[in-house]
Amino acid sequence: MTAVTIDIDRDGWTTSLQVAISTDDHGYRLAGPKYNGSGTNLARLPVTAEGAAQAVAAIDLFGPAEPSGEAVLVIVRSGPGVWRACLQHDEDIVAWLTEPAVGEVTEFRRVRLKGRDLAEVRGYLELVVSA
Repeated sequence: MTAVTIDIDRDGWTTSLQVAISTDDHGYRLAGPKYNGSGTNLARLPVTAEGAAQAVAAIDLFGPAEPSGEAVLVIVRSGPGVWRACLQHDEDIVAWLTEPAVGEVTEFRRVRLKGRDLAEVRGYLELVVSA
C-alpha cells in the first residue's frame, strides 16, 4: 500500500505554514511558500484508506470539471500533538482523510482546493484507494 500523508511544516525563512500532500517519493504543495529546505515538520498525518475512498467519491461529484468544483482541506487540533484533516464542501465534512477527530477540536488551517490542486489531491488519494 502506498502511504500518503498530509504534511504541515513551518518555513524557516518566513515562519509561514506550509501544507502538502505527499508520498515517500514526492509531494505537492497546497499552501504556503515554496519548500526551500529550511522548514520544520510540525505534523505528518497519515491518510486512511477509508477516508481516501470517501474523498475520491465526493470529489467525483463536485470535482474540477464542475462549476462548484471547490473543496476545503481543514486541519484541526484536538489536543497537544493531535492533528487531524478533513475535506469539506459547502461547509459540510465529506470525508475525514485521517482518523476522525473526537472531542473538542480547534481549527488550525484551511486550504482552499480548486482546479489543479483538487485534481492533484484526488490523484494522491487514488494511490491509497488502489493499493
